[in-house]
Amino acid sequence: MKKLLILFLISYIGNSQEFKYDENGFINKEVVRTVNLSAEETQEKVSEWIEYYYKNPDFVKKGSVDSKFLRFSGMREYGNKKIGMGVVVPFNLYYTLRVDFKNEKYRLVVEQADYVPEGTAVISKQKVKGGKKLKQAYEEYYTDVINDINSIEISLYNYVSGKENLTSDNW
Repeated sequence: MKKLLILFLISYIGNSQEFKYDENGFINKEVVRTVNLSAEETQEKVSEWIEYYYKNPDFVKKGSVDSKFLRFSGMREYGNKKIGMGVVVPFNLYYTLRVDFKNEKYRLVVEQADYVPEGTAVISKQKVKGGKKLKQAYEEYYTDVINDINSIEISLYNYVSGKENLTSDNW
């Protein structure tokens, strides 16, 4: 019984990876996932996922080496956010992620994730990665960024592992 419990805990911990953060930025900048595919097959699945989920897939792919890695970037609009003292500013998340491939596993790495105000607002960039202490006004939005990056990771994993298909029959 104890062996069964230990095996369950190990499998749960291994499958519950996600990006986390503290007030200094990311605690872990990478998530490693195990899949039953070769490096070539995994890269093909990641490319298919990008083709499906991004409006301009050729634009978001920033570089790749066959069976080694694939880098892509994107942007998420958050709309207008009140940042204090009545100032309302549109915010966007700009991110760059890299997927490294090995047989039967891949690693998703956050290379860049900037949560930035748009326009001519007089406030500085707040970077997700790095050692800057968070301003209290940004904490809510910072959580949104981590949630969005984790949702990208989960969506990618679900497709690559075969848990989800790219097409929906619910139309």
